[in-house]
Amino acid sequence: MTRAILAASSAAVGGVLALSFTSSPAAAQDGPCGGRYTVRPGDTLAVIAQQCRVPLAEILRANPQIRNPSLIEVGWRLTLPGAGGPPPWRGEGRERLEATVTPRAGPSGLSVDLRGEGFEPYQAVEVAVGRAESEWDVVSRTQADGRGRVSETVQVPRWADAGDDLVFVLIAGPGREARTQRFDVVDRRDPDAPPNAGDDRRVDVRGEVSQGAECPILTTDDGRVYSLASSGAADVRTGVRAHVEGRVVDMSYCMQGTPIEVGLFRVTGEDGRRVPLRREQVLGRWTPRGGDCRRPALHIQANRAGGQMIETSLDGAPRTGYVRLGENPAFVFDQPRREFGLEPRRANGLAVSPPDRGPVRLGGQWISGDGVVFIRCAEEFVGGGRR
Repeated sequence: MTRAILAASSAAVGGVLALSFTSSPAAAQDGPCGGRYTVRPGDTLAVIAQQCRVPLAEILRANPQIRNPSLIEVGWRLTLPGAGGPPPWRGEGRERLEATVTPRAGPSGLSVDLRGEGFEPYQAVEVAVGRAESEWDVVSRTQADGRGRVSETVQVPRWADAGDDLVFVLIAGPGREARTQRFDVVDRRDPDAPPNAGDDRRVDVRGEVSQGAECPILTTDDGRVYSLASSGAADVRTGVRAHVEGRVVDMSYCMQGTPIEVGLFRVTGEDGRRVPLRREQVLGRWTPRGGDCRRPALHIQANRAGGQMIETSLDGAPRTGYVRLGENPAFVFDQPRREFGLEPRRANGLAVSPPDRGPVRLGGQWISGDGVVFIRCAEEFVGGGRR
């Protein structure tokens, strides 16, 4: 859910709209950007507010044509009232940014809740984590709400060892960050761990999937039964052998065996290995689920050497890479090296996972967390609509 909002927060290329306004305060003429600003590729309102030293709320009041602060288009002409004041980083009357993490201790892989306050309304925020006295890794990107509050759920890194002290950081811009109190990494079996710190209710199972009374069920080789409730993050199939990751839930309409909410559903072979991805499963034009096939985000086609090439964009720049098939499929790009893991989703779906170095914008979509599902476009809908 976090990954789609972020993709929309940058100025969309195309759809130029010129807007005129009747007045521009004299103070605006003395600011870094003057009294007017033309939206450029990659801009967000938060970036414009910081760069031009105008509070974001003032920009919104002076430009009533902006109905959604997360959606601005390249070419828009914005009025900048009162530009040239102090940088608009402190939010509504706050002296500093604040961040908290809940719980305060737990094992690697545990999901934790981060909360922040004092940010600019609708400001883009990076979420990072690292050892207390070391560098941080960006693990997610999100956006403050209309009151400057941030709410995000992330996992304790798998690389964290018992005994580590971690810090989660909400980053609003250069020199503007909020650190949480220290998070203690504990062993799941540590008797001194805080109550429930090691119980993140996660399950990782393999077995045969069949249709149960209310929901699909997975039966493991040792006879354990799990009912599979999909929240839409994973496409559950029956009549296959699968690897499932998810979280035990207390209440569910699926009550056969142990009910779990499925986060990952992967079809495997009889030996438990991943079913190889084949060429016919990737060729074509693709759009994010719910996207517009008239403007596909990915184009995958065969080349003369017998491989598969992908044409798309990385962080807004056009890029060409290749598609690796087999048991470890991925989109692969060089300079810099990026590998996006791939998983088939039903007949015409392809789940794309983020690279090891953190979230990247691929084809206009932030690929982070559990990734993004792309849907293959029918050829009759590609380009200018139905043919």
